[in-house]
Amino acid sequence: MGKFYDASVSVTDPTSRATSISNWFNELEGISSEVVDYEYDDNTYKAANIVIDGTDISILFGIKSDAVGTSVVHAYNGEDKVLISDTYATGNDGNTTAAKLYAYIDDNCIMLSVCQSNSTANGVEIIYVKTTDNKYLVGYYRHSTQNVYFVDISSLTFEEVSDSARLIHSYTNMFPFAAILGQVDFLNQAYFVQANPGVSNAYKSFKVDILKECSTVTLLSTASLPYPLNNHLAIGAHCIVPLDDEEEVNE
Repeated sequence: MGKFYDASVSVTDPTSRATSISNWFNELEGISSEVVDYEYDDNTYKAANIVIDGTDISILFGIKSDAVGTSVVHAYNGEDKVLISDTYATGNDGNTTAAKLYAYIDDNCIMLSVCQSNSTANGVEIIYVKTTDNKYLVGYYRHSTQNVYFVDISSLTFEEVSDSARLIHSYTNMFPFAAILGQVDFLNQAYFVQANPGVSNAYKSFKVDILKECSTVTLLSTASLPYPLNNHLAIGAHCIVPLDDEEEVNE
């Protein structure tokens, strides 16, 4: 069973903010993070470099050393597979908002998200998930919409971690409806198709049993399923993942 964590980091000193973000992720099981000096476009950023242990998958969230509102992000699957290239956003330091952090940790699924939204938004979200045929997918998304800190799994672009051809896959919604009030219809698995997000008439490529396809739920809400399935977390409008009975939230 997985655990869900979320936090806000409101300190405005760039180094302190990057350090707080890095320390938060570093405390999660299976995640390692360190603060590094990152050079981008002739500027120095204090950056949290966050790695999923045992993989080459990493995300970086950097804050300009003299401007907390300006940030740079990227996501890599090793040096030879850039998932999200270096992307920066300049924000208004006079109206600095907190950075929002999210994580879901399970042996078969890891979700990480970090974003801040000032006059512009910048952040990164990734999901690492095991399929029923013992392969691994990595999904990625770059945040750029103001005041949106977490997006539906169906918005992410996925690829098989070891695929040199880097074919694109996406999560597919099979229950595009709402169930009777107070109920959730669901399957004990979910599916990925070989296509960009939102494409119809795509071919099924992977099945995942840690995820459950379901009728409409509210993003990041908790859905209660019949015993022994118990509580699940909504990481999409039609996707839920299991939670430990004693869910932990790290503020």
